Amino acid sequence: MIVDAGDAGVVAACRTRIAKKLGGIAVRRDAAFQRTARHHVEGVLTALDRTPGSAPAPYLAGCAFALGDVLWGVNLVRLAYLGLTSRCDDLPNVARYFDAPVKRHSLCTETVRAMIDLLPPSRQIDAMASCMETAPT
Repeated sequence: MIVDAGDAGVVAACRTRIAKKLGGIAVRRDAAFQRTARHHVEGVLTALDRTPGSAPAPYLAGCAFALGDVLWGVNLVRLAYLGLTSRCDDLPNVARYFDAPVKRHSLCTETVRAMIDLLPPSRQIDAMASCMETAPT
């Protein structure tokens, strides 16, 4: 990839990406950091489970698919990639909600396809790949 070193915005974005990657490398085997991160995720998922819109309608805003569903959909797919969907087992609204955004053709094809194309193999994402064939447009 050719980067325009004269474009301050591009240079800043590249530096941010490098710093993020280095930060991840520094903590990937840090057990205390991993425990803290998992505890934080459990708290966030518990809050999502209690969100009024997460039950019984399919989306956070009720029956309408909204930006919040896109953001949560992407993050829930990431949790699936990491094999962390078991964190949702005791959260019935999150477990049910997990399927709704991914059934959207646009979110499925963009998020799941990107994970398959760009990241190392994951059985969890491979199992979700069928959404690309069955998701309505």
